[in-house]
Amino acid sequence: MKPSVLFVCVHNAGRSQMAAGLLRDLAGDAIEVRSAGTQPREQINPVAAQAMAEIGIDITARPADTALPMPVPGLGATSRDFLRLLLLTGQSRDEVRLMSWAEVDMEAALWVIPASRYKTGIEHAVPLSSAVMDILRARWHDGATGYVLPGRREDQPFNGALSAIRRLRKAMANRQPFTLHDFRRTVRTGLSRLKVDPVTSELVIGHVPQGMHKVYDVYERLEERRKALEKWINFVLMRSPASSE
Repeated sequence: MKPSVLFVCVHNAGRSQMAAGLLRDLAGDAIEVRSAGTQPREQINPVAAQAMAEIGIDITARPADTALPMPVPGLGATSRDFLRLLLLTGQSRDEVRLMSWAEVDMEAALWVIPASRYKTGIEHAVPLSSAVMDILRARWHDGATGYVLPGRREDQPFNGALSAIRRLRKAMANRQPFTLHDFRRTVRTGLSRLKVDPVTSELVIGHVPQGMHKVYDVYERLEERRKALEKWINFVLMRSPASSE
């Protein structure tokens, strides 16, 4: 397992962020580094950022935890990553829940879901955006096997989907009721709002347009899909709490 280091100060407003930045700079992806505090803030302290910049370290680049904070009471790290991956990939509950390292090409930033467990019965390729890769790198270690989101045991998949959505709904009680499937609907609607062409948008969420099945290539419009998902994540991050403060 990848070692993990947590830096803590009273407010997570400067010292812990600077310490985390120093270790990230030294260790790269070899260590999972986080900062926290009794009254944490979602944004990087500008004074700390300026001080670190003077020694050549940029701590303003936000990892997934900061970019998409999901400050939901009682929501564990795996549940949080599960919800993030649903929102950022547009894939369904079980496709994300059962995601395995064998399906992920970290170098190519590509997730290929085998036909045996995809709803269409056709292999499906999902380009992984920069934000998704941040999430995966935080979980990856050399020789990683099994599930990306393990359950209570490493050889079992995550099984807290219903609990995660209940906690999220409770935290967003002022919104209209929603389900896990609404994440996919939100992605598809968002792509239309961002003027992504309909065929690419449908391929992103795994819908093969009618009449295209016989000639469908799993890598059809792959680069267009990648650009669409990057466009989507930028749209999401612009509206996240971290961006609005």
